[in-house]
Amino acid sequence: MSDTFSQYLLYLIHAKGMENTEVYKRAIIDKKVFSKIKNNPEYHPQKLTALCLCIGAELNLDESKDLLARAGYALSPCDKTDIIFSYFIENGIYDMIELDIQLEEHGLPCIIT
Repeated sequence: MSDTFSQYLLYLIHAKGMENTEVYKRAIIDKKVFSKIKNNPEYHPQKLTALCLCIGAELNLDESKDLLARAGYALSPCDKTDIIFSYFIENGIYDMIELDIQLEEHGLPCIIT
């Protein structure tokens, strides 16, 4: 067995020299949700939460795919939301406001409320 979603996320955050607070705020994730992820190695977040954490932790595409897989998710080439997140990750665009604008322009639910 390899690291769980939680363990791998925390490893990546540490390896990048980031702070947990910085990541969950940038990802627009509630502190309570991040606390659940951090304190429960077996916790599986919703896919959108996991995608937002990929942006918040400024992961590259391989790291993102690996992290998502640890929660049982994958980036689908048939899902508009996944395509938009993939584009942002591949191009190193870690701006949740810009990402939210693109989601809205494609008729998808916004992340920022």
